[in-house]
Parts: sequence; C-alpha cells; structure tokens
Amino acid sequence: TDIFVDRKPRKPAEIPLCMCVVPEDGSPACGKDCLNRLMQFECIEGNCATGTTCSNQSFQRSLSASLSPTGGLEICETSGRGFGIRTTRTFPKNTFLMEYCGEIISAETSRHRMETIYKDMTHYYFLNYDKSEVIDGCRKGSDARFVNHSCNPNCRIEKWVVNGEYCVGLFTERELEAGEEVTYDYRFESFGDMKKCMCGARGCRGFLGLNKSGDGLSDIKALKLCELFFLCCVGCWEGVFVLVLM
Repeated sequence: TDIFVDRKPRKPAEIPLCMCVVPEDGSPACGKDCLNRLMQFECIEGNCATGTTCSNQSFQRSLSASLSPTGGLEICETSGRGFGIRTTRTFPKNTFLMEYCGEIISAETSRHRMETIYKDMTHYYFLNYDKSEVIDGCRKGSDARFVNHSCNPNCRIEKWVVNGEYCVGLFTERELEAGEEVTYDYRFESFGDMKKCMCGARGCRGFLGLNKSGDGLSDIKALKLCELFFLCCVGCWEGVFVLVLM
C-alpha cells in the first residue's frame, strides 16, 4: 500500500460505474468488455452492480502473486545486474504479478531527498505518480523495485485508477514458465554517460537508453519530463542517474 507523505489520500470525485451484469453461466463479471477495465479504472468495491462476481478489483483485493513459498515469486541474484525477481511456477499471459508501492512524495520532497538522505547512495528508486508527485520506493517500497530491465521483456507496466488514486502494476506479456526472471522494458532516456545494457536478451539494444543531456539530475531538470502522461522512473545505474520513460 502506498504511503502518502505530503498530503492525505484523495477521495474519488465520482464513482466510476460500469454497465456490466452478472453472467448467467456463473463466470466472473466485468471482463474484457467492462467500460471501467477498458479505461484502466477499477470498479469500486461495494459500488459495482455485479457485487462479489466483479473481476475488475485486482489491486483492491491484492490479487497479485507474492514472494512466498506458494506465491509464485522469489528474489534471486543475477549475473552482473544485482538482485532480480524470478518465478517459481507458471503464470498465464496478462497475469497481475506485482504492485509497485512506496511513499508518495512531491517533486520538492524528492529533490530534497536526493540532495540529502540519498546523496551518497548508489541505488534509489523514483517512479512518476502524477504531474507533481513521485513514488519513492527506496525505504518503504514493495519488492517490485527489484524487477530488472530487459530489451525483450516478458512483462509490462500498467497504471490504473483505484478509488481516486493511481496504482502501478506489473503484468505478464506472455505465459511465464517456472524459473524465468521477471523483466520489463525501462525505456531509458539516460542523463550522463551511456552504460552498457546487461540484459543479455536477443535483440538487446546494447546500451541503457539514449544520452539526451550531460546535465545530470542534480538540478531536477529531468523531473519536468514527468508531465508525460504515463510512467517514469528516476533511479541510479552504477552511479549514473537515469530517467526511465514508459
């Protein structure tokens, strides 16, 4: 669950209502044709007309996999890329694997943290939450922060609206077999020297993104790019700050 540091959680201005009905054959409601699902809004628990048969409440019901003996995921060590996340069982395509959680902080607070408590740290993790806020996953983040980049990923990131706030989730792009490392494409735009990509995937682009500027992130110029609609991540790869755009 996200922790809101600089403000209280928002309440939805209005409840997103779909037009789904409970299927007569007993199958789950609010499937692929659900209006809320198509717009990446979750149906609000207690307000959906299909009741407990609604299948569009994955974040609210914590229906992701987990790092446990029976949860299907585990932390692993990789070759040259630090820790990663690996499957311990099979997952079908489009499975909700993990939620990326952390502290929701303002751009000003993120700037302060980078200049103070994170100043001498090698790795830390920021993801864009909205136009003026980021998710800080360093100190109180979920295990999704260990998922590594691949130029040929087996998962994707999706950003959903749930009860008036955003939720960021990792979903499988294809069926995953047991023993596969979980990856997604960071889509780096790198500030500073480009670094060699270590993903080892077929069709690897060779480097972690394009070198867009030599300015670095000390002045938070890169945070202006957070006005892009979807997702970005400010992190550190072997001492070089990078901006990840989805």
